Amino acid sequence: MTGEPIVIGCGLVDAERIRGAGGVDVSWTELGVPAPGDARTLRSVFDRADTTFRRLESLSRALVLAATAARIDELLTAEERERAALVGESHVGCLGIDRRYTASLAGEFVEAAIFPYTLPSTSLGEVALRFGLRGPTLAISVEPGGLGESLREARRLFAAGEVRHAVVASVDVLDEAAPGFPASLRAVVAVLAANDLVAEPIAPWPGDGGDPFGRLAAAT
Repeated sequence: MTGEPIVIGCGLVDAERIRGAGGVDVSWTELGVPAPGDARTLRSVFDRADTTFRRLESLSRALVLAATAARIDELLTAEERERAALVGESHVGCLGIDRRYTASLAGEFVEAAIFPYTLPSTSLGEVALRFGLRGPTLAISVEPGGLGESLREARRLFAAGEVRHAVVASVDVLDEAAPGFPASLRAVVAVLAANDLVAEPIAPWPGDGGDPFGRLAAAT
């Protein structure tokens, strides 16, 4: 494939709202719960049952909600999802859970249930399991000046002919500020397709430099 992939879907979760190119747009004030939601949020917003959503920590919860808002299962067939790549980037990573788990080691009870979430790739695994994404999965750590590396990596996969579809994400969630890291909450998920497929773009390719995921979110 030559040229840029086509952006066919996008979902956003931030401190203000959940929004998706498919029409969902609801604020946390309307939902009556703090971001990124509680055990009932997935059903409240998307009428989607998920008994395991309640156990997710904040980063995975925000990412799953953004992925649902991006309409992955509506835009990609089950066969396409079998081969689709999943590429995610984060600057903060799982720092919040790392700190919480480490603090629990000094207490009477270790929070063993959150240990899997001390791996940056776990949140991507939660998305892959829910949407049947079984292609290559990559978790990328980025500096603020490197935002968009997951989009660039996906573009390389398309150019090499390795994939025809991809789900690409940028997620940073930190409930409390840490030294050098302000509190944050934003998850953006984009669904990409090869540009020789019959598909209607919902936003132009965001380009390089600055904050391409911010540009995608603004166009959603």
